[in-house]
Amino acid sequence: MTDWLPKAFNDGWAYRDRPAAAAPSAACFYAAQYPHSGLEVWQQRLAAGEIWRNGQQLWGDVALAAGDRLVWHRPPWQEAAVPVLPGPLFDDGELVWLVVQKCLPAMILRVSVGRPATSQANLTSEGALRRLLATNG
Repeated sequence: MTDWLPKAFNDGWAYRDRPAAAAPSAACFYAAQYPHSGLEVWQQRLAAGEIWRNGQQLWGDVALAAGDRLVWHRPPWQEAAVPVLPGPLFDDGELVWLVVQKCLPAMILRVSVGRPATSQANLTSEGALRRLLATNG
């Protein structure tokens, strides 16, 4: 019988962007950059203070200049329950080999010192993997 870690909230994620060209509004920029959410959703995220520009928290929509440093601080979301894995087969500090059960998605995760280097599409899997490693490592 496999032990499972319960579903749990992760720490959220910070998405960093730098517009190549000026944009009439931050909401327009984000709606084009991340089309999974519409203009109204991005306006709500701006009003909630989730987005920062050049180190300053934004509380409403503003025009953007080319090269502005933007950070969307996505709030935590709930990760699915995951099975507990046995310890790593190999770990030399740079490469970790794990036995992964069939029910987990297969993915390659490269981790730099203190910072994950993964695509946004793997965030949910990465969060689950971090929880597994923290529990089993």
